[in-house]
Formats: sequence, structure tokens, C-alpha cells
Amino acid sequence: MDEAVAERYFGLWRSDYSPKPAVVEIERLAGMERNHPVNGFDWIDISPEEYYLFPRENLRRLYPVFCAQYPEEA
Repeated sequence: MDEAVAERYFGLWRSDYSPKPAVVEIERLAGMERNHPVNGFDWIDISPEEYYLFPRENLRRLYPVFCAQYPEEA
């Protein structure tokens, strides 16, 4: 058992290398077919590099635009 108490709850694998329940869910999701956006990603008006300069501000600005594009997803 891990002696660092806070570390016992992070990650996908236990200290004995057995998978935590989340691994099963991730494997299930990985096998699902994804729906690709009909409208594409043209509404994103900045590059990934620009986004990561100020991620919080950019996310706040882009989320309402996403909601307008994909109301059923928001």
C-alpha cells in the first residue's frame, strides 16, 4: 500500500498494479464510435498555441460560441 495517503486516490492503477474501476470505463469509451461535429471547428478562431497562452480566458470566451453551435451538446 502506498504510504503517501494523498497518492492512494490518483491514477488508474493501484500500487499492486491492478486496474481501478475507471480503467474499465475508459476501455469502454475508447471502443465507442464518436460523432464528428456537423459544423466542423471553424468557430474556433485561435490556434492551440494562442489558446494555451491564456486558457481560462479563452475557454470562457469560446464556450458560449460552442453552445451556440452545438446546443444539444451544451
